[in-house]
Amino acid sequence: MVTVPTPNRTGYKTIWLKPVKGAASHLVRTINDSLAEGLRTFKIKIKDGGEGLYPNICLPIAGTIEYYSSLGCQFLPSRSTSGSSYASIIGLLNPYSNPLEVRQDAFLDKIWRINADTHYQVVTGTINSLRKAAVMSSGVLNALELCLNEISDNILVHSTRCEENSPSGLVMTQYHKSTGRIAISVYDQGIGIPASLKKGGIAFENTKDAILLSMQAGVTDGKGAGNGLWLLKSIIEQGHGSLEITSDGVRYSLIHREDSSSRDTFSKSLSLIGGTTLVDFQLDVSQPIELDKVLGPNGFIDLWMEEREEDWDGTIVRLNVAKEADGLGSRVDGSSFRNLVLNVMSSVQTVILDFSSVSIVSLSFADEAVGKLIDTIGFSSFLERIKIEQANETCLAIIQTIISQHASEQES
Repeated sequence: MVTVPTPNRTGYKTIWLKPVKGAASHLVRTINDSLAEGLRTFKIKIKDGGEGLYPNICLPIAGTIEYYSSLGCQFLPSRSTSGSSYASIIGLLNPYSNPLEVRQDAFLDKIWRINADTHYQVVTGTINSLRKAAVMSSGVLNALELCLNEISDNILVHSTRCEENSPSGLVMTQYHKSTGRIAISVYDQGIGIPASLKKGGIAFENTKDAILLSMQAGVTDGKGAGNGLWLLKSIIEQGHGSLEITSDGVRYSLIHREDSSSRDTFSKSLSLIGGTTLVDFQLDVSQPIELDKVLGPNGFIDLWMEEREEDWDGTIVRLNVAKEADGLGSRVDGSSFRNLVLNVMSSVQTVILDFSSVSIVSLSFADEAVGKLIDTIGFSSFLERIKIEQANETCLAIIQTIISQHASEQES
């Protein structure tokens, strides 16, 4: 526990942070040294223009700022952490907390503070955003939803220091288009994995053993089923992804290489705030995941798909364009809707594009959503698997023009 000395010196201390592992530890040390001198106002500046602000870097920094803010410290923005800077956009100094204020396709690249009231909305918004951000191999989206639900739920179930406290934590998700990887981190300042297992009466020798035990099925402090980290590790192994779990100064790493080999290691982590836990994992969107091998044939139900199914066996899905598209005018809107359609097609035979309640779409939207869909799956596959319904004369004329253009391009 840090006691903030008084009186407070006037002015502030500037803290430069390079976005690398260890940045949060540097922040803690600098703040503690300044507190000893009676200074508790700080201006945060980010080096390198914010390059390297990945989820596993951002969350410990944001969590540290929240921790010391609760002790009476004040953190001032700088040019690199305010305005249109990436650090400002993601909420480094002021994490997002109200999912109702954010569009359902805009949950990525944001630091979210979650609690029992907002957990479901943040997870749902994140998955909806991923569904439109990238085209994924079969099973990846469902696996991400499972992992994000389980790991963020761990915060609400296991992290609180006192029974009367309302647990909360931080979550951030990024999609890296250049590498085709999705990175998700979850962070809390609770009691840590070792203390959590001790509460459940589970014996272990050290923090390393505690982390290994936490990844076994059924190991719990008594509040949950104890399957969250086990499920995450199982999915990471099948999807050839990577996983890091950091708690009480120890970091566990599981890394899969391009040749499908893997290695897991332990290392020290400089964590100067006791009880913090960081879970960071990444998956390649091009690597299929068979959830049946992890959960069994009846282990996962995709409720989002079920709501849109047209037949009893789930081979036909209806997408209401007016509801599912973020807009109907730009190429950006068309591209995200095309990603949505392609992700649905990975698990069903036929997709109905329902244009009811759509008065008009732009040629740009139609070209991105329909024309480039033809380029991706082929004209014959488009005719077999995509059905356009309830389009008015104007929309139908625009769509048919785009279809004719792309069909003739494939024939030439």
